[in-house]
Amino acid sequence: MRLEAKLILIRAVVVFFALSLMTYSCEEEAVDITGCWTNAFEEGADIYKGCNVQAFAAARFRQVYEFAANGTVSYRVLLPNDGHAEIEANWTYDSKRMEVSIFSNDTAELLKKLRVAKIDQRTLSLQEL
Repeated sequence: MRLEAKLILIRAVVVFFALSLMTYSCEEEAVDITGCWTNAFEEGADIYKGCNVQAFAAARFRQVYEFAANGTVSYRVLLPNDGHAEIEANWTYDSKRMEVSIFSNDTAELLKKLRVAKIDQRTLSLQEL
């Protein structure tokens, strides 16, 4: 093989690997929200920590979501009499929009929509839309 042909081949390989690296580094990291998440409102209204990450201070109401891998979710609702109710529902995750949709088990009505942002391994931002 001539020297020019070898140089062209080497350049093509280098360009291929450079483009592959650029594509890989531009991919979005998948956000895994399965598990239990508790509102750490002391750190911000939309900040949620894993339920077992820390001890949370007593509060009148602290939102908790438990997203199961099978597509079910349970979450708390503050009632008008200051009581709490546990809601069982279904959830889906739109990775392009980074949104969670929560639907009624009975009617499939949209109950909540949340925008998700991963802050770190143990912290999420869940903003109600």
